[in-house]
Amino acid sequence: MIKRLFFAAIILLIGFATKARAYDFSAVCESGQTLYYRITSNAVPYTVEVTSGEAPKGDLAIPSSVSNNGKNYSVASIGMNAFYMCKELKSVKMPNSIASIGDSAFYRCEGLTSVNIPKSLNSIGNDAFGGCGNLTNIKIESNADLSAADLYFVKKGIKYAVQDKKSVKVLPNKVIYMGEYKVPDPNSEDPDDPNYITIEEEMEDYFCPEDSIIVIPETITVGNEFTVTSIGNDGFGYCYRIKSITIPNSVTSIGKYAFYGYENLTSINIPNSVTSINDSAFMGCINLKSVVIPSSVKKIGTDAFSSCDSITNITLKCDIDVSDADLHIIKDGIKYVVQDKKSVKIMSDYGYEEVKVMDPYSDDPDNPDYVLVEVLVKRCPKNPITTIPETINAGDTFTVTSIDSEAFYDCKELLSVTIPNSVTEIGEDAFRGVKNVTYSGTAAGSPWGAQMVNGYVDGDLLYSDETKTNLVGCSSYATEVIIPNTVTSIDDYAFYGCRDLKSITLPSSLTSIGTEAFRMCYGLNDIYYTGNIAEWCRITFENQPLVYANNLYINNSLVTDLVIPENITEIKDNAFSGATCMTSVTIHNSVTSIGNYAFWGCSLTSITIPNSVTRIGDGVFLRCGGLTSVTIPNSVTSIGGRAFEECRSLTSITIPKSVTSIGDGAFGGCERLDSKTVKKINKISPNAFKME
Repeated sequence: MIKRLFFAAIILLIGFATKARAYDFSAVCESGQTLYYRITSNAVPYTVEVTSGEAPKGDLAIPSSVSNNGKNYSVASIGMNAFYMCKELKSVKMPNSIASIGDSAFYRCEGLTSVNIPKSLNSIGNDAFGGCGNLTNIKIESNADLSAADLYFVKKGIKYAVQDKKSVKVLPNKVIYMGEYKVPDPNSEDPDDPNYITIEEEMEDYFCPEDSIIVIPETITVGNEFTVTSIGNDGFGYCYRIKSITIPNSVTSIGKYAFYGYENLTSINIPNSVTSINDSAFMGCINLKSVVIPSSVKKIGTDAFSSCDSITNITLKCDIDVSDADLHIIKDGIKYVVQDKKSVKIMSDYGYEEVKVMDPYSDDPDNPDYVLVEVLVKRCPKNPITTIPETINAGDTFTVTSIDSEAFYDCKELLSVTIPNSVTEIGEDAFRGVKNVTYSGTAAGSPWGAQMVNGYVDGDLLYSDETKTNLVGCSSYATEVIIPNTVTSIDDYAFYGCRDLKSITLPSSLTSIGTEAFRMCYGLNDIYYTGNIAEWCRITFENQPLVYANNLYINNSLVTDLVIPENITEIKDNAFSGATCMTSVTIHNSVTSIGNYAFWGCSLTSITIPNSVTRIGDGVFLRCGGLTSVTIPNSVTSIGGRAFEECRSLTSITIPKSVTSIGDGAFGGCERLDSKTVKKINKISPNAFKME
């Protein structure tokens, strides 16, 4: 409260300071008012600035020159706050000598209806005409930028802010007024029962257009003829009852939050003159059904269509990336976000829903009242048996190209998801937390077939619909994932927590599998790869993708005796980690490096390392408990930490003199290692033969 009093006092002081502003002389002008002048040049050419004084009334004609003490001065400027809150001023005629108008010069001259801006003007200050909401005649000859002046007029409740002598912008119709409120008197003798004093303070409010169906004209004449060129930030303000807006062909940009939260807006025409739609322009327009983006648009801002969940028809004519605009449709509980004029991405969907909760203010806790509250919830597909289509028809036809991060995160009721061949990427945590689920491509499917689009589950039976007239299969949880051969990458945590998953088929199109993509898939036993060993070795593995699998199949053949082919130069990190099916490995001499944890946890009993290998990475043979002996060729220069840790059957190891470093725990836990040949090594960790 003290803060509000302080600001009120400051406002009063500013007012006094304004009226007390110094001036050099005064003179009566031709229209009969006394004006006050400050000399700005006492040398040729002599100039003065109109400054504040006694508030003039009526129709004012500012002279082009004024005489004082035998000198003739040119009236070159109107100073800051010169006519501040001159509420009885009706019109102002400025001479062609005026070169500048200062900040707030005519601020809140609420009775002002007519003004001219002379050709001589080249600069105008901020809010020079702020709060002059009754202007009906504006004549402008100057070519100056007037956008900062808040020079505007209102038609049918719509504010048109003048930008220059030819154009206007639609802006919120903000009205500033002096409001009153009461506060406790700080000097009251009784603080528990104080007296109250009235405080006067400048406040603001917003007026809305007169109609709910709005047609913005292309041009509008108020003295000058102005073209409407843009819808500014915040558009019409908080005018949520608007139902329809027609934007003229003259408009080139739509500002930030222009139609934010217009829940009743069902129709809007975006003309082909528009080149930019800015951030959050249509955010929250929940009744909006159809959107047509013309070919003229070069930019659509972030969240421009966020929360517009009722859109069913999208026509995108422009060739630009619109992925940040959140232009989307929702079908069967799945959110498809437009990326460009040809493709959509599946993304996670959240929305507010009413939930009944116990009223914390109930008088009787044993028999409480309940209230409805809105909470933000994750939305999931409506059907537990879900087939993602290859294309979506919504005005235009869009191809489904990717599944984004967390798209189906925590959708616990999902039983089956079919991924189309058009998908090339599955994002981080895409299916995380989906405990009872199968995924199938179009080549193979769930127990009910890959082509099943709709289904109804009742207990252990699956029907085609809720009528239960067509029994199509058993609803026992499927355990198979088949990724179509269009997918090139599986991102971090993509299938995290899919506990019932027992097998997965990975296509040869894959180039990377992300960190812990299959973590907590405790039932995963079999990995099927549709390519060959060479292709498998080229896949980038971020972190132990096969840690829960026992068996690796290459083209349906179980890999037990692995032979690395001639054209491979590097075995990637984690390439075969966790494959307990593997008992022997032969590596061709084209390989120069074996990546970290490449054979971690394999059931190897023998390994042949060629002379071409120069580095054995960290944890390469960690926990290969079946290995009995290893010969390291003299081409190797370094052995990484934990490289042979917990190889408990290892009884013999030969390390050549070419090795210059051995990392911590390289042979830690090798309890039976009683024969080792260690040549001169420049850098050997003191813990090389100890557990970390």
